[in-house]
Amino acid sequence: MVIFSLKKSYLTCVFLLLLCLSININVHADNLVQIESLLVGSEYSYPPYCIVDSKGNASGFSVELLNSVLKLMNLEHHYKIASWAEVRSALENGDIDILPLVGRTAEREDLYDFTFPYLTMHGTIVLRTGGVTADSFEDLENKKVAVMRADNAEEYVTNQETEVDLVLTDTFEEALLLLSRGDVDAVILQKLVAHQIINSLNLENLHVNEQILQDFKQSFCFAVTEGNRALLEKLNEGLAIVISNGTFDRLRSEWFTPDGAQRKSGDLLIIGGDDNFPPFEYLDEDGNPAGYIVDLTRAIAEFMDLNIRIELGPWNEAYGKLISGDVDLLQGIFYSQERDKIFSFSQAHSVVSNVVVTREGSKTIDSLADLKGLDVFVVEKDVTHSYLIEEKVDANIITEDSIKTIVLRLASGEGDCALLAQIPSNYWITKFELNNLVFGTHSLLSPEYNYGVLEQNSNLLLPFQEGLSVLMANGQQQEIYSKWLGRYEADNIMSIWEMIRFNFIIIIPFLSIIIIVFIWFLSLQKLVQSRTKELQLSEQKLNGIMNNLSSFVYVLDSTGNFLSVNETMIENLGVQKEDLIGKPYNHQIFQDILDPSELDAFFSDSSLKNIQLQDIPYLDKDHKERWLHTSLERIEDKMFDQPVIIGNSTDITDKKRQDQDLIKLNKAIDQSSVSIVITDWDGTIEYVNKKACTMSGYSENELIGEKTSIFQSRETDSSVYSELWATIKSGNEWQGRFLNRKKNGETYWEDAQISPIKDSNNQITNFIASKQDITLLLKKNDENRKLHEQLFHKSKMDVVGQLAGGIAHDFNNVLSGIVSSAQLIKSEPEMLNDKNLKYLDIILQSSDRAKDLVSRLLSFSRMNDLKLSPLDAHITIRDVVQILNKTMNKNINIITELNSEDSKILGNDTELHNCLLNLCINSSQAMPAGGNLLIRTENRFINEDNCQNPLFEITPGDYIILEITDTGIGIPKKNLDKIFEPFFTTKNKDEGAGLGLAAVYGSMVNHHGMIEVDSLQNKGTIFRLFFPITQEHETPVKEISIESGNGFILFVDDEEMNRFLGRDVLKSIGYEVLLASSGSEAIDLYRENRQKIDLVLLDFMMPGMNGKETFLKLREINAECKIILASGFYENKDILEMRDMGLNGEIQKPYTIESLSALLNRVL
Repeated sequence: MVIFSLKKSYLTCVFLLLLCLSININVHADNLVQIESLLVGSEYSYPPYCIVDSKGNASGFSVELLNSVLKLMNLEHHYKIASWAEVRSALENGDIDILPLVGRTAEREDLYDFTFPYLTMHGTIVLRTGGVTADSFEDLENKKVAVMRADNAEEYVTNQETEVDLVLTDTFEEALLLLSRGDVDAVILQKLVAHQIINSLNLENLHVNEQILQDFKQSFCFAVTEGNRALLEKLNEGLAIVISNGTFDRLRSEWFTPDGAQRKSGDLLIIGGDDNFPPFEYLDEDGNPAGYIVDLTRAIAEFMDLNIRIELGPWNEAYGKLISGDVDLLQGIFYSQERDKIFSFSQAHSVVSNVVVTREGSKTIDSLADLKGLDVFVVEKDVTHSYLIEEKVDANIITEDSIKTIVLRLASGEGDCALLAQIPSNYWITKFELNNLVFGTHSLLSPEYNYGVLEQNSNLLLPFQEGLSVLMANGQQQEIYSKWLGRYEADNIMSIWEMIRFNFIIIIPFLSIIIIVFIWFLSLQKLVQSRTKELQLSEQKLNGIMNNLSSFVYVLDSTGNFLSVNETMIENLGVQKEDLIGKPYNHQIFQDILDPSELDAFFSDSSLKNIQLQDIPYLDKDHKERWLHTSLERIEDKMFDQPVIIGNSTDITDKKRQDQDLIKLNKAIDQSSVSIVITDWDGTIEYVNKKACTMSGYSENELIGEKTSIFQSRETDSSVYSELWATIKSGNEWQGRFLNRKKNGETYWEDAQISPIKDSNNQITNFIASKQDITLLLKKNDENRKLHEQLFHKSKMDVVGQLAGGIAHDFNNVLSGIVSSAQLIKSEPEMLNDKNLKYLDIILQSSDRAKDLVSRLLSFSRMNDLKLSPLDAHITIRDVVQILNKTMNKNINIITELNSEDSKILGNDTELHNCLLNLCINSSQAMPAGGNLLIRTENRFINEDNCQNPLFEITPGDYIILEITDTGIGIPKKNLDKIFEPFFTTKNKDEGAGLGLAAVYGSMVNHHGMIEVDSLQNKGTIFRLFFPITQEHETPVKEISIESGNGFILFVDDEEMNRFLGRDVLKSIGYEVLLASSGSEAIDLYRENRQKIDLVLLDFMMPGMNGKETFLKLREINAECKIILASGFYENKDILEMRDMGLNGEIQKPYTIESLSALLNRVL
């Protein structure tokens, strides 16, 4: 039969009773020497562990747990409430004795001594809805993460490899508010604390990531000053008792509410378990889950409003389903250190003894050593299985899936023994009447039986921990336990005779000794109390008064030695009371507070009754400077049996700093770069700072007492002032802009912001104006606007110029064909009559006019073949004036003032003629009724600042300025930025094409000069042309005629008409010709005829391979190949590069036979 060893339970209870008696005696003994109460630190807000209640007292689960321990151990205490960083530092420095809630870490082991952990929780990530997403700490890389200063979370974040922007706050409430406002991206903290604070602050835009941080695990303990072993032992002892007597579970039930557990009633939880572990859990005859744990689980689910389904199966399968995640929680799993690495466990709902079962007649096995060499049955993956493996037992381990199978096999003669849970084994042995099996007398292991989940799902465990605590506290768990397991424990009750016999033999003698010792301690305590009662009452009275004062209060004897000091003084100086008592007033500790040179006379002259000392500096415990006002008074006091001196030093630091801040504020306002003016309700000036005086030109004395209208220029509309006063007198702020006037009459623009100043009754007493002089800013903005307009105009002109250049180029190709054809026909006059010759002259004259039009377009687009040479601008001006005198209406008076001493420029005489004629003709057309036309020149040096016109690229130097001024109708302002655009005109269609001023603009760019225009309607217009002066001399122009030649020429042009005419022109002057219609055809022909081709006449603009590409290919074939380029361009980038690479010659389209023949003779 089964033998239960529950007699040990009775002996254990008796021993604990005796232990409690001895503890009580020790507590009384300790009270003989314990006079001062313990100082406990608690932080402001770490719910639900440490909080401050509505009365300002420390509260919370950890605080009440510590209170229970201290009360049990008869330890008096009081609290100091501050931020976590402050109380943590205070414990390190020994200024407080205990902290109720400290996460135990390796880094903190050297700073404090810890009790054993009473709670283990995990950290998590709190995020803002719509903000960043993060399922792990690595997802927060380079994000702003907030934690409470000096918390475990700070240590956790700083030890991670992932880089984040760490933000430290004094409380987690502050951190979560920063997250809610969007100032940080995430907060790291303990999960339950996060839920509590978010709910209390109603931060609806925050959510807690339900995935816990696996490597952020906090084991909460009580902590004491490092080295205070005596206090640590008392706390450990008391903590063990409150856990065992149900206090811990009661407090946990009160503070960890269902909301705190973060349960979700709608989620289905799958609860796994063993289908063959009676009476704890099993399947009954109908196949339904039954047993102690099954009923307990259902009771917890009902209380916590959980939606569960219990699934039982073989233990190894149930264990495997928890690992794989097929079940959420196991309702019965034994705790072991190995399992603690991957599982989280609840508090134990029972403890199960595991003993060795053998067959009757076999050797009794009560130790692991007895298993050596035996065949031992265990349940697969049971705690007994892992236990034998961990202990490296030298036995043959045989596994089965249930206790039922094992006891049947063992009873039938298989194996030597089995290590099994005692109560379930007894159930099956009794059920099957296996009378040949017996239990060992000693339990080899008695593990706790708990609820368990995977470590990463520890949040699922919270409602079961809470529910189990409540059921244990209200007795419901005990009822369920007694229902299923009570009868197994009934067999274990001692007989009355055994208890009496035990009491007489062992307990009563030991108890007698304890009682005698206890009585001795009581008598000793009364003796000590009677001796110290009077002193304690007197000291308590004085200490009560002194310690409640915020100032330093101290007592000195007649010679100046300290007799007593209050807690305020100790705390602020950062010293111990022992460092002060008995020390003289001139000791180094007090020299910052009590200056010996000032006090020596007071202590040496007993007739002096008091002394006052002002503004005494000292350094507090944090080495920060503070200030005191000290008063000493000599009195007679019976308590000290001698005359004493009472000192009172009041900290005036805050007042002194307020005074200093006020001085700084006054200086800041007075020295501000912004004008500050303060007026009364009616606008009378009461205060002005220096900037207001500087801006207005008035002195302070001139402004004080005046109305603000002293600043007005009378150019700001009166409605602005009406709106201003209406706004500020209604209590609102006004912002706007004034044009004010200085004392010297100069006007200036101000941006002003004017606000009302209200008293404590919310009544307006004054107005304050902050103003800035923005005159220069407005001027700069206007300049920037004009610059922007000029840049936009230049960009537009460039685009139009490119379009005009393209049109002109194509038109040039057409003109080339017309001119060449006409010249070829005219070169054979014998074939023509006079009428035909006249028609040819008309064609050539029309072509010249068309060529002039193309020239203007190309001039505007800066793509024409404009060759600059030294010329005298005055000569060109005089030539133009002669033409104007003959052609212009006589009612226009032409005046010339050629004042420049140096008139030599690099220019094109034709272009310059056209510019002057265009401008002068436009001026005459602007004066239909007559007027004055002034043409004048002057020399001027243009510096760097005057070269910043974005429309023209000019360099500093000497210039000749040519002004053309008329007294005409002027140009409307809206047209001034359009006049240089091609085809823009305000004239009728038959009066002009709108290319004159566009050509002038392009010509000035080609001359590396600049043009300006000023115009007023009905007043007139001035055009200024800037030409750089040159020191080069003019070269004479040679007359050219048709020159014959000989040689073989490859003529390349994509226009068929140009090829046809080019061949005839070249043949007419003696050359052989080979034609190519493209660059690629030219390359092929040159390779085939390289030996006989003397020169390539190459068109520049061709589709496909253009002139430059063809040029490069030809030079690859023959580096000495002679090439002449025919183009309508001159300053093109590609043409410039070809010149640098040795281009032999260029000719501008449309060209004449004379110019072509001369160029061919020169190159060949």
